[in-house]
Amino acid sequence: MSWLTSLILKLAIYISNLITASGAIVLIAFGAEYIQSKNNGVSIFGDFLFGVLSVMVGTIALVVCIFGCVSACFEKSIFLKIYAGILMGLFTIQLSLGIMAVTKVQNPDRFSREVTKTVQRLFEEDRTQFYVLQQEFECCGVNGYFDYNNTFPTSCCNSDNNPCLRPFETGCATAFRDVIGEYIKTIGFVAIVFAALELMCAFFAFTVRRKIQSVSDSDDCSESSTTC
Repeated sequence: MSWLTSLILKLAIYISNLITASGAIVLIAFGAEYIQSKNNGVSIFGDFLFGVLSVMVGTIALVVCIFGCVSACFEKSIFLKIYAGILMGLFTIQLSLGIMAVTKVQNPDRFSREVTKTVQRLFEEDRTQFYVLQQEFECCGVNGYFDYNNTFPTSCCNSDNNPCLRPFETGCATAFRDVIGEYIKTIGFVAIVFAALELMCAFFAFTVRRKIQSVSDSDDCSESSTTC
């Protein structure tokens, strides 16, 4: 393998890692936003699993990208081997995360029912928190303002409207479904696309490692007095 080919492969690792790092930052950002939404009572999973997994995978991927660039720069065979192995593990995890997201929203009716159920539970169990969310998402009631029988809390209107006479028309189930759906779709798309990039980075790393190992074996052979 020529010096030029080696240089091209190393540049490919740098560029791929830069792109993958960008995707990792997106995963961290959207995962953190999803966790924040969960803290506000907006979740269709009932726990932090989806958001926390996104943040964890994004953080690990970001660290691995930096490690990969350092490994390629110093051409350390063992580091490249570790880097490629970690990438294969991340590929599996991110692909699973992407599939998880796709399957969660691929059935619109079921997805809508899950969101409505969660919003209804919040409406019944924590009305104060629900009022906060109504103001934040500019929605009123679970399915619409008619859930209040024409007596609307001030959170159903703009903050300067008191008493509330013209409530928001959108129900909170619809508003939450749209917001959470976009979070999940974005996380899923980014996870799948950058899982493919990580697989490509792993391939480049293995190729560079083989080249380094081949050169090392050749040097050992030339220094040996025996026939190789």
